[in-house]
Amino acid sequence: MARKGSNHQNRIERHLRLKAARGGARNRYRLALYLALSPAAARHKAECIHLLGLAARDNDPLAQYALGSWYLLGIGVKRSYARAIPLFERAAKAGHVSAQFNLALALEKGKGTQKSVTQAAKWYRAAARNGDKEAQAELGRCYFYGIGVRQNYSNAVRWYRLAARKNHSEARSALAFCYERGLGVSRNRQTARRARRSVR
Repeated sequence: MARKGSNHQNRIERHLRLKAARGGARNRYRLALYLALSPAAARHKAECIHLLGLAARDNDPLAQYALGSWYLLGIGVKRSYARAIPLFERAAKAGHVSAQFNLALALEKGKGTQKSVTQAAKWYRAAARNGDKEAQAELGRCYFYGIGVRQNYSNAVRWYRLAARKNHSEARSALAFCYERGLGVSRNRQTARRARRSVR
C-alpha cells in the first residue's frame, strides 16, 4: 500500500509536469527544481539538465544560474567553467544577485572567461548594491587595494561596514584594521577593538 506522502508527491509531480508540458520557462525550471530535490533525484538528473537547458534558452535567470552552478560544480554534467560563465553572465544581466557575484569571481580570477579586474569590480558592485554581503566585502577589498577601481580607503570602509553589519567576519576584521590605522576613517582604537571582539 502506497504511503500518503508518496501519493502527495506524485500528485505534485504530475501537476508540475502538466504545467511544464504547456510551456513556459519558469514552469520548466520549477519542475527541474522539484525533480532535483526529490528522493529520486539521481534518476532524474538527465531530465533536470534538459529542462534547465530549455528554460535557460528561454531567458529564465533562475534556470540560467542553476544550470551554470551545475556546470561549475560538475553536478550531473562534466565540470566546465566555459559553459558555466556565459550562463552566469546572462543571469547577472537580468539582475540575479548570486550570478552577479559568481561572474565577478570568475572575471577576477580568469576562470572560464578572460580575466578583467575592472569588469569584476563592476559586477561585485552590482551584487553589493543588491545587498549581497559577500560582494560588499569583496568590493571593499577592491577599493582597499585598488583592484579594478581607483584605490579609495573611504569607499573600502563604506562597503566593509555594510558587510560587517551582516556579520561578515572578514569584513569586520578589515574594518577593525582601518580603524586601527586610520585608513578612510578617523583613527579609533576603541571602535577597532569592538569590531575585533565581534569577529571572535
